[in-house]
Amino acid sequence: LKCDFLHCAAMPGKRFRQVSRAKALRMLMEAIREAAGDDVFILACGAPLGPCIGVADAARISADTAHHWYPVGPDIWGTRWYFKSDRTNLPAARNMVCSTLARLHMNSRLWVNDPDCLIIRKEVDLAEAQTLASVVAFSGGSVIFSDDLKSLPKDRLEILKALLPPMEIPAAEVHFTHEEIPSKVVTRLTAAVGSWRLCGLFAWQGGEVQLAMDQEYHAFEFWSHTYQRCRAGEVLSTGELKPRTGHLYALRPLEPDKAQYLGSNIHASCGFEVCNWEEADQSVCFSLHVKRLVAAPEVWIFLPKASKPRLEGTSLEAVEVHPQVWHFALPPLHAAGSTLRIDW
Repeated sequence: LKCDFLHCAAMPGKRFRQVSRAKALRMLMEAIREAAGDDVFILACGAPLGPCIGVADAARISADTAHHWYPVGPDIWGTRWYFKSDRTNLPAARNMVCSTLARLHMNSRLWVNDPDCLIIRKEVDLAEAQTLASVVAFSGGSVIFSDDLKSLPKDRLEILKALLPPMEIPAAEVHFTHEEIPSKVVTRLTAAVGSWRLCGLFAWQGGEVQLAMDQEYHAFEFWSHTYQRCRAGEVLSTGELKPRTGHLYALRPLEPDKAQYLGSNIHASCGFEVCNWEEADQSVCFSLHVKRLVAAPEVWIFLPKASKPRLEGTSLEAVEVHPQVWHFALPPLHAAGSTLRIDW
């Protein structure tokens, strides 16, 4: 049950009872909950957040998003600067990103975060669309979509697929500095393949973003499907980026004597797609499952001392993209999942 424009209940005005504006909104939310029942999922939109705590199941944590970065108002000479300067209320991708990154901690504590719908149609630059998708993934909340699926090119549709199912775990570290919008966001994840960090490095104004490495890491960048090894004391660098773009890295500490799953083109988490991982002598057996069809799945795996790894039951050949790091193109992954075995 989506309840929108809830701020209207907290606006100044005459009321049938002498209560504060926050109390008036709280009374409204409690009345809606009582009428809907406990089994109805309630989404509060356009609402002051405090009065919704404990009543709403999900809450819009940002302004409305849009396919344009800055707010756009009426095309009247002398007013454009005013609308462009808005940073909280008017529909714009910038306002969505800014508010969402400031409220990541609310997910799973107060409610399910709703960062508004993901817009990835052709009016949005592809790299910018990928970056907006990364922000939605870090929210750990709802993945809502409003573009016409039939009109989306394949590369745009793949962005949406990479977020499904949602991670449900919000980012744990947001680096707030003098910047208007945080450029570094990190979440710690754990699944069948162990523990790792998912790190977003964002260049909202363009340029280079760096992250210092405290130990040796595998670094797999999800959107470009590229790998690099980072040693202790080095920095992980995005290189020069266009404004409003970024990189999404899966960071795993190097374990030189152990097979390690590094990432895939299947899911933005680079790990939640694996529901089972078993390593034996010179072999690893693992299961992939994301509850949807993946026509051309690919995975990247660190295999110590491997020379010619083989994917059991296929004639597909692995490609070594870095010493001991192998790229595997897999058979189609069905909605029911698949179990695979690699020997070396």
